[in-house]
Amino acid sequence: MPRSRAPQCSEAGPPQRLRSMPPLPQRAAPEVPAGGLAPPPPPDPVYDADVWLRREDVRYADGVGAPSGRGYCVSYLPFTVEGNHTRAVLVLAAGGGRSAPSGEPNEATIRSLADRIALSCECVVLMPTLAGGAQRWQHGPLLAEVDAATRYVNRQHRAQALGVLAFGEAASVVAELAAQGGLEAHALVAMEPTRTNPAALRELDAPLLCLMGDDGAPTAQMMRDSLALNGKLRGLYYVSAFEGCAPGFLSKPSNDQEVNAADQAASFAIAWFDRHVPERPPP
Repeated sequence: MPRSRAPQCSEAGPPQRLRSMPPLPQRAAPEVPAGGLAPPPPPDPVYDADVWLRREDVRYADGVGAPSGRGYCVSYLPFTVEGNHTRAVLVLAAGGGRSAPSGEPNEATIRSLADRIALSCECVVLMPTLAGGAQRWQHGPLLAEVDAATRYVNRQHRAQALGVLAFGEAASVVAELAAQGGLEAHALVAMEPTRTNPAALRELDAPLLCLMGDDGAPTAQMMRDSLALNGKLRGLYYVSAFEGCAPGFLSKPSNDQEVNAADQAASFAIAWFDRHVPERPPP
């Protein structure tokens, strides 16, 4: 039976209170200090992400068949406890993005994004540790890592539908692997890809969301032109260069405008996965 996020309601009218139900206890109002307002109530723990997420560092390949074989895994706890996750997202960050292609990604920022995806999409997110610089994670090594990570979320969490978010050099490699048929996913999100392959974009068959800074405006238009020639996607793509945002703003925003833009980019990614990665993939 498919899960529903909305509570089911009945047309029979509001529920009636049971006669045997004791009256609810009355709580005394907090004392108001003289000349001041009452202190605010403590935050409700139900709104704390820690209540809903399980975070762990995992080893999923023991170095066999995958260059790294370890990473950060965060999952929506109620489905983890029940053992009935149906969808997963891999977060791949190799290099520092367009601002520092050979640098290392900001791990704290990427982990925070993984947490947000897991909570909002009610799924499991695995972020392999792709250390050693962007050049280490080209087609062969990255594909081996993705394959091992995908088998892990399927075996450990029973996830069947997959989304992939890739950052920096990994975003460029993932698009090429998907175009070649080496990587299969229900949806792709590319953040600050370091380069563009028009031929690969014309062959993609997974819905693509691509986001970058203001410096990527010419690249964004080139991508749109290539994707417009892709008959497989049927228009399921969106490419945006955030005006006024410097390279690297997605991982290291430097002002309020970039902070807001990075937050909006994260919301775009979450909505993309929520729409295109099915909770119950077709047989």
